[in-house]
Amino acid sequence: MYVGFSSRQYQCKFFIAYLADAYVFGTKKHKDKRPKTSTKNEKGKGPEKRGIDGSGDDNNQTGVNEVEHVHLPEAREMIEGKLEEHYTRVWDYADEILRSNPGSTCKVGVYVNPGGINYFKRFYVWFRAFKDGWKKGCRKVIGLDGYFLKGQVKGELLIAIGRDADADNHVYPIAWAVVTTKIKDNWSWFIELLVDDLDLVGGNGLVVISDQHKGLLQAMAQFLQHVEYRQCARHIFANFRKRCTGLKLKNLIWEATKSTVEGDFKATMEKIKNNTLSGYTCLMARQLETWCRAFFITRFACEAVVNEISECFDSMIRITRKKPLLTMLEEIRIYLMERVYHQTDLPNQWRCDYGPNTLEKLT
Repeated sequence: MYVGFSSRQYQCKFFIAYLADAYVFGTKKHKDKRPKTSTKNEKGKGPEKRGIDGSGDDNNQTGVNEVEHVHLPEAREMIEGKLEEHYTRVWDYADEILRSNPGSTCKVGVYVNPGGINYFKRFYVWFRAFKDGWKKGCRKVIGLDGYFLKGQVKGELLIAIGRDADADNHVYPIAWAVVTTKIKDNWSWFIELLVDDLDLVGGNGLVVISDQHKGLLQAMAQFLQHVEYRQCARHIFANFRKRCTGLKLKNLIWEATKSTVEGDFKATMEKIKNNTLSGYTCLMARQLETWCRAFFITRFACEAVVNEISECFDSMIRITRKKPLLTMLEEIRIYLMERVYHQTDLPNQWRCDYGPNTLEKLT
């Protein structure tokens, strides 16, 4: 017995909860957790129909009995709306962002066909509040990355991530865009808008960390000529692992990457050379100032060798990337709005003038 709910109220709530469960998980295990639609009578002659109030007369009312006929696509459509509606209303969403957030930037790109039918190409959003926060409280370090969308319509989510100025290195999203593919044209469009919004002026005094995507590197060479570029060490190791494997070599690569003195770096590279000449040649062919701490420019005060801020944000929105366009964009906006609020309030809980990570490094 469920106290406080009528039979109809409880069944409606159960129905909605089932749809949400099926949409979020979408697995056979969870699909099997649908409510039972009937029970056997005392004589075992089969199912006994019951109405919404538990009586034998259904009175043509929609009850729990119809839940078993709801399929996953229908559940998604009922919760999120039709997929086409997300793309037809993308301009309305952009106008609402600009209306409620003065000074922000929101761009929509489409493929224009001769028949007069336009198809979605890309969507960019940047909030003025994130620019103000990045300039006042973040290091001049940006991580660029792209994530695959996991929904019915495939695509990529491009993201620019900053990090706080203190040693706690909290993730600070700056701008993001939805595109069809990670090609040079989309990366150039994204970075050009980012440069204009943040007043980066060619990237002077800026550090950018990313993977080695060819289109991204070409776009950076075009719009961020004076930036200090760093390659993510994880991607370097992933490419190295195709040639050479083994735990010993893996540890040597990380030791070389984190070397802060040139002499230590050369000694570690000699060990790698003795194990694999091809691996040594592959690593030395890369620009050392982009992946080894010993060759970083010290005035930026950033020791990062991996694009961990982007990977951290990826883990935050992993489930959100499975949802339709407008639902995904709105959930990202709400999540970041709440995150900024809680991060702003976090220093009030400190016992001193420094964050916990800063104290750990000092002690």
